[in-house]
Amino acid sequence: MKCLQKREVSFTQKNHLSAISRAAGKTSEPKPTARTSRAPGSPIPPASGRWTCQIKKKQQDVVRFLEANKIEFEEVDITMSEEQRQWMYKNVPPEKKPAQGNPLPPQIFNGDRYCGDYDSFFESKESNTVFSFLGLKPRLASKAEP
Repeated sequence: MKCLQKREVSFTQKNHLSAISRAAGKTSEPKPTARTSRAPGSPIPPASGRWTCQIKKKQQDVVRFLEANKIEFEEVDITMSEEQRQWMYKNVPPEKKPAQGNPLPPQIFNGDRYCGDYDSFFESKESNTVFSFLGLKPRLASKAEP
């Protein structure tokens, strides 16, 4: 399961979510990071069923949006690291946690700052406020040259 994290410094295994550097390293704008349920290209376990498919579709929606808008991000696979999974569970605010169980990915963070879950991301997409949701400065539309 994945969740997104973004920050001025993004995530690496060594520094985890608290000090993650942008790949370009030339900008101070935050970098989103996605925490997801499986590594890209890994097979979906047969017993995972409908929920895994729905989670995967949500994760792909977030990733496609970030890629289409050229927003740098990293995904963190919480199924491969108990430490990362516990970090996500611990850092989702109580009001966003389900009554039973743990929050499902994708969860989106800006460093240690919680941005929201998929539903919040989707609402921000619909209202054209994703950059604000992610804690990024809005980008100016580029003008086409005559």
